[in-house]
Amino acid sequence: MPLGNYHHYRHGHHPATWGFASRASDSKTLSALPEAIAQVEDAIHCGQLISPMEAMALAGGEARQKETLYSITLKIAQQRDLDLDVLLTALSQRFSGYA
Repeated sequence: MPLGNYHHYRHGHHPATWGFASRASDSKTLSALPEAIAQVEDAIHCGQLISPMEAMALAGGEARQKETLYSITLKIAQQRDLDLDVLLTALSQRFSGYA
């Protein structure tokens, strides 16, 4: 492991999040990542997560009852006063098919 990465990891940042956290508020946001991932996985399992393209195609009735990565991220960010961009970036990388 390169020394620079060791220093970053030693201060509590998981390697999967390297490059995301640049401010203290980002660390708070990343601590909510497991909750966000769980909500996205639940939506996928229930068939309720759609891509932005699917949401645009539906753009009405049925789409209003489904979730997108953005809608889940926005809800969590607003509830917990988190950085929307940091959380959305992390989820988009993990669930790229829905980004």
